[in-house]
Amino acid sequence: MRAMRAPVVVAAVALALPFFAAPALVASADEGSPPAPTTASPRIRPPIGVLHHVDAPQTAVPSPWPVPARELVVLVGGYQSCACPDDGTFDVLRDRLSGNDHFDVIRFGTDPRFPYDTYGPIAPNARNLRDEIRAASTDYAGVHIVTHSMGGVVADQAFAQGLSRDDGVISYVSWSAPHSGSDAARAIGLTRALTGSAGGGLRESLLWFHMEADSFAVADLAIARPPAPPAGVVRLDLREASDLLVTARDAADPGVPSRILIGPVEGHGGIL
Repeated sequence: MRAMRAPVVVAAVALALPFFAAPALVASADEGSPPAPTTASPRIRPPIGVLHHVDAPQTAVPSPWPVPARELVVLVGGYQSCACPDDGTFDVLRDRLSGNDHFDVIRFGTDPRFPYDTYGPIAPNARNLRDEIRAASTDYAGVHIVTHSMGGVVADQAFAQGLSRDDGVISYVSWSAPHSGSDAARAIGLTRALTGSAGGGLRESLLWFHMEADSFAVADLAIARPPAPPAGVVRLDLREASDLLVTARDAADPGVPSRILIGPVEGHGGIL
């Protein structure tokens, strides 16, 4: 009986050995680790049928191409100009920018919170320009300033009063600006010093140049001086060779690239 039982036991062990060999190898290779759970995991049955599509919540996929952010163009007119609809100072530039979705255009003096008195002192106008750009720049990727005539002196003083690249200003282009003051305005001051008032002939010539002899703006233009170019802001000065109101000496702006445009005799407004 024992002789028959021994072969049966040996056979049973041989049949069971493959089921114990793998756990034994793992245990010997991981000596000292905590014992594995004794309960075996159930076998996972494949699903009956086919997999069905499930609509997941839609998430916006960012475009590999950056969407250009909008930029602001601020237009600053000159002496005797106004931000009213019938002032056509920047009409040509506005027309060229109107079809470009990249830019918004505003005229300094339109917003009643930041008035622009073109006959008044330059300093408060410069503060208003600075403050308007600071208020608006947070909504834009950058700000470009374009000025004509005395508007350039207002922008110069806005930079002197703290306007900077930190306020989002990218570029500043001036057209026919008397950065270094106006010889015509200085002539008024000289006449006043000699006669106590602007003489009739001088007054008439100034009116031909659209300059009022008694305004605060003209007095400030006589002593205007350019500040240092603002760091990080692209600058360019442009003027017409035929401009008799803003001379080359008036337009001097040390450290700033300048271009003199030669063409038909169009005077001070020709550059527009």
